[in-house]
Amino acid sequence: MGKMNDASGLSAEDERAITGVLVRYATGADRRDWELFASCFTQDLVAEYDGLGSWQGRDALVDFMNKGTAQGGLTMHKLTNFVIFGSGDRATATCYVDALLMPLEPGGKVRRANGRYEDQLVRDKDGWKITKRHFIPVQIAETTV
Repeated sequence: MGKMNDASGLSAEDERAITGVLVRYATGADRRDWELFASCFTQDLVAEYDGLGSWQGRDALVDFMNKGTAQGGLTMHKLTNFVIFGSGDRATATCYVDALLMPLEPGGKVRRANGRYEDQLVRDKDGWKITKRHFIPVQIAETTV
């Protein structure tokens, strides 16, 4: 393991790996790569997205996202402002999200969700995974194109 970051309590490698999990989530969602998306979570995930719903278990969230994105066009999730703390095999991470969800057809509604993810992560034999996720919206807006 690498040198510990005194501010976060984790090694720089752990911080990069955790940031990688969060980016992999966004990439999996945008590419609709549900295997990649699922790899970000523990099987017993608890997810709460304020204003959208809550899910028990990784498969339930993957199913919701798969069905939800099938009704829309391209999406783009941008993540910034990563703050990560932890020790050993447990960590917390917060990051900002700016999600753009395009319609399937011209004239449809464009949705933009801005907020933050508050995550709890654990390290298992395959690396870091999100075991609890909370999406807190700051703004959710719709426009027509």
